[in-house]
Amino acid sequence: MNSSKTRLAQQFVGTIRADIERYQQLAQLLEAQKPLYLQFNGEALDTNLRQVNPILDALGQSANTRTQCMKQLHLPANEQGANRLLHALPAPIKPGILKQWAKLQSLVKRCQQLNYENGQSSASFHELIKPIFQPEQHTYQEHNIW
Repeated sequence: MNSSKTRLAQQFVGTIRADIERYQQLAQLLEAQKPLYLQFNGEALDTNLRQVNPILDALGQSANTRTQCMKQLHLPANEQGANRLLHALPAPIKPGILKQWAKLQSLVKRCQQLNYENGQSSASFHELIKPIFQPEQHTYQEHNIW
């Protein structure tokens, strides 16, 4: 690889290491959310979400960086392109990087599942509190049984 391609590959790989740590932090925060919904602890939930948002921003920036690296390397910005890049790495570092990539993908799937579960809890939470803050107003005609 020439120096420009080497730099792009290093940049791509660097985002993997950083994102593993971020996704581990995100998973912990997402795991902490579900009980907060079940406990109706809005204050703690708000604090949790304030911690999640910067992590999501950083993950988005890393994803953008990887996408730009792929484009500059004339590779498709998808799983196939990433696999082509990762398999082109030098033999001494390739196994470790592939292991990190697999770990990152596993963490992404775990966080997506946790987020889905929390979304379900959030929807249930909102359904329960909606009548408290927006009570239905019935008119006489709605109650008329004639």
